Formats: sequence, C-alpha cells, structure tokens
Amino acid sequence: MKKKPPFHNLRSIFKQYNTFTYSERKGIIVLSIIIVVLLLTLYGLKFYEPPIAINTSRLDSAVAQWNLLQADSIVVKDATKLSENNSPQTTRILFPFNPNNLADSLWTKLGLSEKQIASIKKYEERGGKFRIRSDVKKLFVITPSFYDSIYSFILLPDSMPTFAQNKYQQDSIKVKKEWTIEPIEINLADEEEWQKLPAIGPGRAAAIVSYRNKLGGFTSINQLHEVNAIVDSVFEKISPYLLCNIKPIQKKNINTDDAFSLRHPYISSSLATIIVNYRKMHGDYKSTEQLRDLKIIKPEDFEKLAPYIVVGF
Repeated sequence: MKKKPPFHNLRSIFKQYNTFTYSERKGIIVLSIIIVVLLLTLYGLKFYEPPIAINTSRLDSAVAQWNLLQADSIVVKDATKLSENNSPQTTRILFPFNPNNLADSLWTKLGLSEKQIASIKKYEERGGKFRIRSDVKKLFVITPSFYDSIYSFILLPDSMPTFAQNKYQQDSIKVKKEWTIEPIEINLADEEEWQKLPAIGPGRAAAIVSYRNKLGGFTSINQLHEVNAIVDSVFEKISPYLLCNIKPIQKKNINTDDAFSLRHPYISSSLATIIVNYRKMHGDYKSTEQLRDLKIIKPEDFEKLAPYIVVGF
C-alpha cells in the first residue's frame, strides 16, 4: 500500500474550518463595517479639537498687581534716595528757637539734614546773621514748606523798625572798628569763653569741652583738628587766639588702672586689655616706653599717647 505524503489532507482541513454559512458571512460583513466606521471616527477626532474656554481674568489681575508692586518699589527706592541726600528727617520736633548759632543737634531735631546744616554754618562763619524771621528763608537750603512749618517757632521779629535798622548798621560799624578778641587758654576755658571766638557757637563750644575732658587736656592746639565740629576754615580763624598750657593734663597709670579705667581716645578697648594682660603676666611696667618697645602700638600713635600715661605718681 502506497504511503500518503504528509499534510495530504491540509487543504481539506482548511476548507472545512474556513467555510462560513450565510448568516456567518453576513455577520462578518456587518462587523467589518462597524470596525471601519470606528477607525474612521477615531481618525477624524485627531483633526477636531473643541475650543477650550480659558478665564484670563485672574491672570490679568495677577499681572496688573505685579506691575503695581514693581512701580511701588521703584518709587520707594527713589524716595529713600531723595530722603537720604536732600530731604529733612521724617521725625521732627518743633520748639521755639533762635536760629543764630543754633547747635547742629537742634537743627537736626527740627528736621534738617547734615548737608543743609553745614550750609547754614558756612553762612554764619562768613558773618551771616538772622535779624528777622524772613532772613531764614533767604537761605537756598530752606524750602518754602519747611519755612512755613517753623515760622511760628522762630524767636525773631517779623521786621525791624527804622530806628533799629539804623542802630544795627551803626553798631555793626562800631563792632568792626572796636571789637578785639582776647586769647583763651584751651585747657581752662569754659563753653562761654569759647563762644567769644569767631565761628564758635554753643554746639562747637560744647564739642570742644567734651573732647578735652575725654582726652584729659590738650597738649597742642593742633588737637582741635580731632574735634569733628572744627573744620580747617574754623581752625584758621581761631588759632591766633589760642594758648596751650599742658600742666593740667590728666594721665592714665598703666601699672594700676584696669582696662575700663584706661579708656581714652588714644587707647582702644583691645589695646587696654593687652596692656593689662601683659602687666599681669610680666609684672609692672618699668617705663612708658615699654609699650613702644613691645610693638603693640604704632610709633606715631605712641607719640600722641605718651603725654597721657605714667607708670607711677
């Protein structure tokens, strides 16, 4: 018997399993149509995007607020800069005052800046006087609004009578001819005596006496340059009338004073501590020159300090 080749009945098997009835074929067609419709629908949806409603009111509001904040910050910066450079202080204390030789600190309380006060002092140094209230507003640093705010507090008349004006002119001429300045001893003069010198008002007189007390006395008239209120132009005016006697100088004892007692314009707190600690470790100082030899102070600073220190009384 002849053997049949493998898979000889494959065709018959395929026909058997791929033969559909009329109902099955109809169902396949309907299913195919549904599949095609679905695919076309999905494909068409890619080209159709419904409009999305976006509410931009909040975004617009946020942007407007941000712009407002930016503008405010610029205004604040500009206002701060203007306040620092030109405008008076915001905190003011009004009080009755005579503007002639008024202390710097009192002008500050009234609301003027350092630059404005310096301009007023230059006016006074050149011989300027305030005789009536309106003389104050003649200075370019005095704004109309500032003058209006202090007008009622100025202790000067609104005007000078004719006879007073003539008398003032006569007195001015007489003062120029007869006025002489007596020299003063800078280590003994009080504030009232200092004010008799040209360009020295109550403020500068108080500053000089205060610094003299901190030093323990002046050793030279040139030390007046160390007083903040004494500028070169003022020193030139008063130097011909100054005498200096160094006998009343108060001195610091570097062998007995503690760090607190050694405080001085020429001795910093750190230097005072070093002086005391070295003394505790090595014993009393033999001479004041030891400070210079220890090189804990610059030679030029030691020369300034030397007259104010001792090792024993």
